[in-house]
Amino acid sequence: MSEKWWLNGLDQRILNRLTVVNCIENKKTGKKIKQLQYIDCNDLFILKYLVDFYESGNMITKVINGKEYFWVHYSTVLEDFPILHIKKEALALRFKKYKNLGLIEIPMLQQGWDECQEKGKTKKRWGTYSYFRFTDLFIQCIKPKDTIETNQEKIEEDNKVVKLQSKMN
Repeated sequence: MSEKWWLNGLDQRILNRLTVVNCIENKKTGKKIKQLQYIDCNDLFILKYLVDFYESGNMITKVINGKEYFWVHYSTVLEDFPILHIKKEALALRFKKYKNLGLIEIPMLQQGWDECQEKGKTKKRWGTYSYFRFTDLFIQCIKPKDTIETNQEKIEEDNKVVKLQSKMN
């Protein structure tokens, strides 16, 4: 499989085909406007961040209707990545877009006391929390770990080629 299709560990061939037309109401005029939604480079960055954060085991999780969901604190994402140049509301809209495109599931918003798992411990906290879950479609977009070479593996492979070339000369 060609490396050009993999950007930031995500498969562009699948993500690039995902589009949805969303009807939104213009607050000033009250008219409905059709808006085309698709994945852009900021989305690739955010989605890869979610994959890495989830795989770290540090995400706050909760089982809802027998499925594990995770919670992302929008403010933390924006503090960690100011290069996104977006506000909290814009990030929330991106998560809605991911849902519309079939990349994540979002159950009902949780408000009030919430019981969740944080680093293997049950915690109770007060507030409003949105939980998310990757869909099978999104999981198909993630590059398998066994196909990702580390820098060390690349260096070792390059060294083998250099040694082989020197033996041939």
